[in-house]
Parts: sequence; C-alpha cells; structure tokens
Amino acid sequence: MILKEKLKFLRGLLHGEIAYNMPPYLILDITRRCNIRCRGCFFHCIQDPKPMPGSRKISDVSQAVVDRICDEFSGLVTTEIFLIGEGEPFLHPDLFNFVASLKEAGLIVKLFTNGTLLDERRVEEILASDLDVLIVTFWAVNDQEHENCHPGVSTKFLDKRIKGLELLRMAKLRKRQRLPLLNLHMPLNRYNYLNLEGRMKLIRQTRCDSVSLGFFRNWGGEFQNLSLLQEDYHGFRRNLLKMKKELKAMRIRNNIDEYLSLLKLAPNNWERIPCYAGWFQTHIKVDGTVIPCGHCYYQVGNLMDKSFRAIWNGPEMKKFRRHGIKHDVKDSPLEFCDCPNCCQINDNLRVHRIFKWISPQR
Repeated sequence: MILKEKLKFLRGLLHGEIAYNMPPYLILDITRRCNIRCRGCFFHCIQDPKPMPGSRKISDVSQAVVDRICDEFSGLVTTEIFLIGEGEPFLHPDLFNFVASLKEAGLIVKLFTNGTLLDERRVEEILASDLDVLIVTFWAVNDQEHENCHPGVSTKFLDKRIKGLELLRMAKLRKRQRLPLLNLHMPLNRYNYLNLEGRMKLIRQTRCDSVSLGFFRNWGGEFQNLSLLQEDYHGFRRNLLKMKKELKAMRIRNNIDEYLSLLKLAPNNWERIPCYAGWFQTHIKVDGTVIPCGHCYYQVGNLMDKSFRAIWNGPEMKKFRRHGIKHDVKDSPLEFCDCPNCCQINDNLRVHRIFKWISPQR
C-alpha cells in the first residue's frame, strides 16, 4: 500500500465503520466442484458440509462476474486477486480467459490449485496466461500421509502433482520464463507435522520460489484431534527454525515466523485482537455474492445487483466492521462467522501492532 492509501486505511479504522480505501486484495471463488477430498476441507470431505453463501444452483463463476470485477477494480490501488474457491479452479473451462481479463485490468493474479490436473496442455496455458503466482497445496508428501489426509483418494494423485510441477519447471526453463512464481502451500496437522524433512525434499525437488505453512482448521471442533495446539509450540519451534534457516540459505521465501506466531496464539487467537478484515479484503462467491471473509457466512451484497463501491460501504459492511473492531475477549464470535478458524489473523496482527496505540477503543 502506498502512503496515501495507508492514510485512507487508518482514517477508516479511526472512523470505525467506513472504509475510505478499496480493499488491497480480493478473493474470487472459481468453482464449487472438486476432484479430490482433503480431510478437514469444509466443502469436500467426510463430514456434512455447511451450506455456504450464494446460490447452490450455480457451481461455476461466470464471465459476467469476472467482467464486473474488472470494470470496478481496473486502475485502482487494489492490486491482487486470489483465484480459489470451494473446489479446484482447473475444473473451470474458462479459467484462463478469466486470468487474461484480470491481467488486462491491471491486477496481480494468484491462483490456488491442488495440482492434480497439471499436465502438458495446462502447463502451456499457464505460461501463456501471464499468471503471476501459482500456489499448489500439498497436504501430503508421501503415500502414508496421502492416505490419512485424502481419505479414499488414490495415491496416484500425489505422483500426478509432483510430475505436473516438474513439467512446469522444465517448461519455464525451456521458455526462459520466470512467471508464474511457484508457492508450495503446506497445511500441517497431526498426520504430517513431524515430517518436515520430507517437505524439504519436495521443496528442493520442485525448486519453488516460496513456501507457506498452513494452519489446520478444525471446523468447529469436528477435527480438533488433528489440530496442533499451544503445547506443541516449544517442541516444534526448534525444527521449524532449522527449516527456516535452510530455506533462507536457498533464498526461498517463507512464512515460518508468522506460522510460529499463530501456533503460539492458538487456539483462541480471535479473542486476543480485533478483526480488521473489513478494511483490507473481501471475498466474492461464484454467483457474485460478497462476504467479508472466507470464514464468514454473512452476505453483504451481490455484484450482479449493486456496484462494489455501494456494497463496500453499505450498511451490512458497516455492521461487520463495527462489531469486529469493538470485539474483545468478553464477546463471542458473530453468529455468522467462524472466528476460531480465522484465516486473517496474520494481517490482523500486522494492523493491530500499530493501531492499538492510537485506537479510540483503547
């Protein structure tokens, strides 16, 4: 964020309800469909999924929704958009048309995938699309972890992921192309957290540009037995710091410091700091429904009915911001938010370290 936008951001926080800046980044759902199951995924797992906001009759985002985003955010300070969703984005036949449209609008485009559909054709499409960052999620790095983390899914999918990344690496070398940067996203749980060396082996093999460790979400306690807790912090910290040192020597960016901060705060980190998410991001579902964040079921509008600017400072967003910034340990989570599984805690911490000294709520 440039200084002018940071001042707008601060002004909005001081107001307590209004955002004078547009969100620095957006999250867009591409599809509700997926080709595998991940234990703990809220959408495609062994448990009954909780209905998400938006029309269940619409499984894939449309070009009309993407065009609306391009129209509203072209030329603005909002610079990043994450393509993700309740499913696997590569299942959408128009994915790379969307990437082209968003790139033309001036956005930095980052795409999450499970990596199982990476083949020669898709690798060529990726390289031709000017995609900025490809984020591939690895819950498992060996067959045993795969069986535990992906119940009922063939271990052949693990091989497909690794072969796909090798195809991408070789194609980038052949074309002398730097983009997309490759991020390996590795959620940690009790099935896999002790195997950091296995993860380092994969990192070396793929020659990725960055690594992000992901917090395992227990989804309201349903998978509490798989979550890492505060008591794991001290024993796990030394191994993670060793991993960080190795990654630094390899010049691979990582989020290990942030991950350790989360582990130290867990499990009720949402009780410790206010929620500032209503000022720095927004999430758009496949049908255009807008929600404040990915762990919130509170609908604040729909892009196909209203402009984003009208939604961004509409009454529902004001309500969300008002509750979030005044939140304290005596409050319970909003009935429409899964705060114990907050995925904005790192950004909230960054904001809170500064804003806590000037907040009128002190």
